[in-house]
Amino acid sequence: MQEIVDLIKCDADVEMCKRAPVYKRIPFLDFFPGQFKFPNGIEQLEKMESPRIYKTHLPFQLVPKSIWEQDCK
Repeated sequence: MQEIVDLIKCDADVEMCKRAPVYKRIPFLDFFPGQFKFPNGIEQLEKMESPRIYKTHLPFQLVPKSIWEQDCK
């Protein structure tokens, strides 16, 4: 699913979608330092240009309210 979403974001440019591993292009919001040797998801998102795509295992109720209040789609 994440590859499909990235393809949509990149206007179906397959080469653009190969720019980095998927965990860097679409980070997990709920990863934190030391877990599976992945970078901190929130820090990684803050460094990315808009529009940003992220994924999460969090249930809807636990996603930070700021995400819904800042005109995210």
